[in-house]
Amino acid sequence: MDIENIPKLDSESEKVYQERLKFINKVVEDKVDLKEAVRLSKIWLNFKYNNCRYSNDVYYNLKKYL
Repeated sequence: MDIENIPKLDSESEKVYQERLKFINKVVEDKVDLKEAVRLSKIWLNFKYNNCRYSNDVYYNLKKYL
């Protein structure tokens, strides 16, 4: 999967989709594989826009990209 081929989620606006792609790029630049970057981007999306909370382990993985 290439970054250009990451599908937009059904509930995403174009603005949120573009922000998520920027987030994915930031994670991939840190030598994280694309699959993990997409997974973290979905967690980030829920954290930022849906006020979801996660365990400390998950937050720790996400923290350096916030």
